[in-house]
Amino acid sequence: MRELERKKQIETGTPRARKVNDIADRLVAQAVRLRPEAAKWKWEVTLVDDPKIVNAFAMAGGKMAIYSGMWDKLKATDDEIAQVMGREIGHAIAGHIRERMSVAMGVGLATSVAAIALSALAAQLEPVYRAAKQGASAAVVDRGQPIIPARAPFLPGKEAMW
Repeated sequence: MRELERKKQIETGTPRARKVNDIADRLVAQAVRLRPEAAKWKWEVTLVDDPKIVNAFAMAGGKMAIYSGMWDKLKATDDEIAQVMGREIGHAIAGHIRERMSVAMGVGLATSVAAIALSALAAQLEPVYRAAKQGASAAVVDRGQPIIPARAPFLPGKEAMW
């Protein structure tokens, strides 16, 4: 985020930035109800001014970001933004970020060991393993993800755009 701040790509004080914070506040209140220890997290959302990028993320600990491309490219509504942010918050409170980091470390170690014995095979297996683990964590959140926005309440069914 520091690099974005240095490049003046953080949007603050605008109606859109205030709206993002309002949506995040409503979603976080519901996330804390689902995982009470998340109340101790320092929740913070950053609006990144990059109209070419359509993306959002949330990390364990409460750091979130959403890119202006969500509006500029997709013309997303508040309900759609809430669905996207709710999904990312769902990943954070489910611990998938830590899980992905652990998987990446495990894959790195396994790849190093396997590379000594079977370097060609290891190179082929790593992307398959990552894709399977990422797909599994996304599937868990995708099944439960509408819960957070629906409790906020935002209209369900708008997540198809993501």
